[in-house]
Amino acid sequence: MHISYIIIVLKKLLSKLAISKKFKYIIIICFLVNFLIFINYPVSAIRSVIVQSVNLIAFCINRKSSFLNNMCISLFIILAINPYNIQSVGMWLSFGGVLGIFLFYKFIFKSIFPKKIIHNAFKGKIIKKIINFSLEQICLNFAVQIIIFPILWYNFYSISLISFLSNLITAPLIAPIIILGYLSFLEEFIFINIFSKINTILIEILFFLVELLSKLPFSMIYIKKPNFIFLVVYYVLIFFIIYKVKKNTVINFLHFFRLKSGKKSIKLRIKEFKKAKVIIIFTIFILLFQTTTNIVNKKLEIYFLDVGQGDCTVIKTIDNKFIVIDAGEGKEPGYDYGKNVLFPFLINKGAKKIDFLFISHFDSDHIGGIFSIIEEISIGEVFISKQKENSKNLEEFLKIARKKAIKINLVNQGDRINFEENLYMDILWPKDELQILENPINNNSIVSKLVYKNFSILFTGDIEEIAEKEILNTYKNNLDILNATILKVAHHGSKTSSSLEFLKEVKPKYALIGVGKNNKFGHPSSSVIQNLTENKVRIYRTDEIGEITITVDKKGNIVAIKKYL
Repeated sequence: MHISYIIIVLKKLLSKLAISKKFKYIIIICFLVNFLIFINYPVSAIRSVIVQSVNLIAFCINRKSSFLNNMCISLFIILAINPYNIQSVGMWLSFGGVLGIFLFYKFIFKSIFPKKIIHNAFKGKIIKKIINFSLEQICLNFAVQIIIFPILWYNFYSISLISFLSNLITAPLIAPIIILGYLSFLEEFIFINIFSKINTILIEILFFLVELLSKLPFSMIYIKKPNFIFLVVYYVLIFFIIYKVKKNTVINFLHFFRLKSGKKSIKLRIKEFKKAKVIIIFTIFILLFQTTTNIVNKKLEIYFLDVGQGDCTVIKTIDNKFIVIDAGEGKEPGYDYGKNVLFPFLINKGAKKIDFLFISHFDSDHIGGIFSIIEEISIGEVFISKQKENSKNLEEFLKIARKKAIKINLVNQGDRINFEENLYMDILWPKDELQILENPINNNSIVSKLVYKNFSILFTGDIEEIAEKEILNTYKNNLDILNATILKVAHHGSKTSSSLEFLKEVKPKYALIGVGKNNKFGHPSSSVIQNLTENKVRIYRTDEIGEITITVDKKGNIVAIKKYL
């Protein structure tokens, strides 16, 4: 749109000069290239400038311009400049949007809103222009969405049901903002800031409208990421429709629903409807195909996410419930793992809510990530322990929880939380009457054991050796309760934790360490790695192998441990 406005304005300005059209177009191309340099080469702008420039060059050399050829030329140049642009979502959205307009806009507008209907339904030139503009924007947006909505869905796990409304409201502001933006350059010479002042008001109105629209219901709906086969089937269907349109075999839907009397008209409509049966069958097929991918997976899945220097575990139960234990770091370090890792992961797994949230303790690298997603996804129940020491994170979380009426459960040693048949969580620590005063936030972390038949995993928060000794002493008469198939290593593998005595009683086969690459703490400690190695424990570290997935079958046996780097 920006490039188009530039060309329109330049053409009108250059039309006043007594120069040839070819020379005018050369000037416009030079201006577009300079504009591209000025805005630092965004892929969408490169695409637009190349397409428009090739179109102008074709005129200069008396060649017929082809839209699809121009698009292919621009794609070739963009990938020649940087082959990694093939992974750019912006590139696919830019090409997809323009392709949607080229393929569908005219057909949609002419089929749904013939000129006669607009002319007969409304009186007055101004009203007709407003209605026509509104309908054009709706059809334009719909044409764009046909191509790009799967791209948005696939990359952002979301779709918007109000994009038609938002574009209709905000589109009229774009042209004056762009024009006034260029005119504001003149203020350097005339010393009057009238253009920039007006433009500032328009931009503030635009931002206000965007903010307002984003708060409307259905402004963003998060949906599980579609699989690749769905995308292939969808685009095959789209191009099949285009083929049928060219062959004039697609029905005019407006005509089909138009009220007519008599048996003859009904028979004609049925006949027309039959012509579209292949399209309808294909549509039903892709909808069913996407739905079948959400069939309940009858396995217990445990995901130990890579959240840098922090902990976050997601458990998808056999009955499709979601348990989250800690949520990684929040906004303070500059990268929100809750927003950028945990939230899209949950959506991609088909989570409608977090059924059970366990917070081992309130250090930022365990709780920080939950603050950014608590507004986007509902939480059933929260489990925390009695806190020996208050903290800012604790106060903020309790405030939000009260506001959203989230149920908070205080757990203590000996508690058991049943999730579903054969799946439960035992709370092994802390003990209210025996809380540790030394480094109380870490040492009074929740230590819990998830059990499913033959399988178990011990979560240890950030406890240190002093807490480990207290736990060993507490269960000295029943040390088998500490046995676990998998150990979530305490405190990211700090040398203050994972003592040899503790590991000998837990007897894990596998160890998970959540740790950031080249972290300033030197985690995991070489002594911890040595202790685990001496006990013949297989180690999985997020800094080396990324996300770790453990799949447990109905009998409680580990059937797969996958790593994603």
